[in-house]
Amino acid sequence: TRLKGHPQLCAVGEFGLDYFVETLDRDRQQGMFEAQLQLADDFNLPALLHVRRSHANVIATLKDYNLKRGGIIHAFAGSREEASEYIKLGFKLGLGGAATWPQALRMHRVIAKLPLDSVVLETDAPDMAPAMYPNQRNSPEHLPDICLALAQLMGVPAEELANASTRNAYELFNWK
Repeated sequence: TRLKGHPQLCAVGEFGLDYFVETLDRDRQQGMFEAQLQLADDFNLPALLHVRRSHANVIATLKDYNLKRGGIIHAFAGSREEASEYIKLGFKLGLGGAATWPQALRMHRVIAKLPLDSVVLETDAPDMAPAMYPNQRNSPEHLPDICLALAQLMGVPAEELANASTRNAYELFNWK
């Protein structure tokens, strides 16, 4: 608690629920998830969330906590309905290289309908390289190409998406 209100603290994360690896203890994950959500709430900070095959549980838990500052769903890959629930809970959806791949058809349909005020661009470097850089280490320098590909899916100019992402990040993190 000695750091509460420190100007360099801007979020709690990345943490969350990962149900992809079936051998992980889900009850233990849930307990840790709730403890970290409580920390975000106590410090009045946004939460940066890792959600892998666990959207229903994450959404249900977030409804119990109702964080004032919301946060970001990192590498969002959920459905339109899940996107809507996160947005209602005050979360932005992190979009990056995974959504640029041609086989990500469901994600393309979801992204096409997202409001600009609900997204932030991200790379997850060095992982999740975009389609235009296959089999390469991902890098923040790929962000303009990721932005261009996602803007095309959304039917907006890349500059408009980039500006919206920046605006959303500034608002979420209370950057000046």
